[in-house]
Amino acid sequence: MYTIFLFCFLQKNFKEAIAEIEGHFSHKAKLRSRIHATIQNRPEESHFSKLDSSIKKNTAFVRKLKNFTEAQKESILKDINTLNLTKYISEVANAIVEAKLKMTDIASILQVCVVLHEKYVDFAPQILEAWQKVLSLKKDEKVLPPLACFCNPIEIHYFLF
Repeated sequence: MYTIFLFCFLQKNFKEAIAEIEGHFSHKAKLRSRIHATIQNRPEESHFSKLDSSIKKNTAFVRKLKNFTEAQKESILKDINTLNLTKYISEVANAIVEAKLKMTDIASILQVCVVLHEKYVDFAPQILEAWQKVLSLKKDEKVLPPLACFCNPIEIHYFLF
């Protein structure tokens, strides 16, 4: 009797795990297709001239990114749609790379990166360069920084040039 219960329990957990993995891959496939579609329809330069270019708001946005948490995602996405970040895109990329992220923040920061990549043609090369600086080992270093945030964008073909 106990073995039948254990078998049913394991089978249920296995099915749930499969469903969760399928959902994960489905989400990544949607992101991938969204990125490919949006790259073709990036906003024109005239769109950015209508957005807020003030130094004060842009530097505050960069500071927000350096202290990113999952709870800030909606606020940051709103700011991306109201600010003209074209002159600050390298600072934005560096702030994302330098942010002290928890594992729970990775999915949210990835969504922010996708939106930035969709809007700004220079974002992908800038964030790739920032990651390359961070991930390069110095002479005395023996351990690489956590790679979770670096690997995830590659999985969804984020670094498209």
